[in-house]
Amino acid sequence: MKYKNIIFDLDNTLIDNKLHMINVLKKIAGKYALPEVLNRAEEFYYSENKFWQNYKIDLKAIPQQYKTDKEKVEYVRSIPFFKFFNIDEKVIRKIQKDYIKFLGEDCEPFGDVKTALKILSKSYNIYVASNEAVSAIIGKLKTASIYKFFKGVFSAEEVMGEIKPSAAYFNGFIKKFNLNKSESVMAGDSLINDCKGAMDAGLDAVWVNRKNLKDEQNIKPAYMVTSLAELPEILNKDVKKKKSV
Repeated sequence: MKYKNIIFDLDNTLIDNKLHMINVLKKIAGKYALPEVLNRAEEFYYSENKFWQNYKIDLKAIPQQYKTDKEKVEYVRSIPFFKFFNIDEKVIRKIQKDYIKFLGEDCEPFGDVKTALKILSKSYNIYVASNEAVSAIIGKLKTASIYKFFKGVFSAEEVMGEIKPSAAYFNGFIKKFNLNKSESVMAGDSLINDCKGAMDAGLDAVWVNRKNLKDEQNIKPAYMVTSLAELPEILNKDVKKKKSV
């Protein structure tokens, strides 16, 4: 067996993030009487995805009141929300705490996730690598009832200043868990953040392509699946066989 370790992205790979994000915004809208947040929930979901594709952390731009790495990551994670809805600076810190809290609640995994993880966890060490805060990652895994399958989680707060797709982010993951890159493979829905980032760090990658999109950027990950149900058969092969993307 070529691999010993599988590293999963979280949002839109394991968790249905569109449904989840809309639920988060419903809670924010209700608690803080912000109807615009609810009315533009779906629009925000697509805006946030585009935001992270081009975002680079600027540590100097983070307000000084955020002292710890955890606080800084939570601030960064909230930036697209506050920018999109133009929230008043006076209430940002208060809403931010609830926003991060709600991100770790009421998550639903995709229908193929639990069965695939149950099978894979018998043969591989399974991890999660996400740009989320650790508390949000663990919260999501627990509410989705899949936390038990994972050997460890990794957050951007553990390599402050680096987020996916930075190669330094993935190298930080490998260092934390003392893994061999040749024995590890990254599985995620984003060709750039998950696949290219991992590949730049020297890892193989699986594109979890649920929408059966084309690899228009010519990233060419080692494997492509349209469902996690395909992963056990593909990764259990001793000889690497690239799947057409």
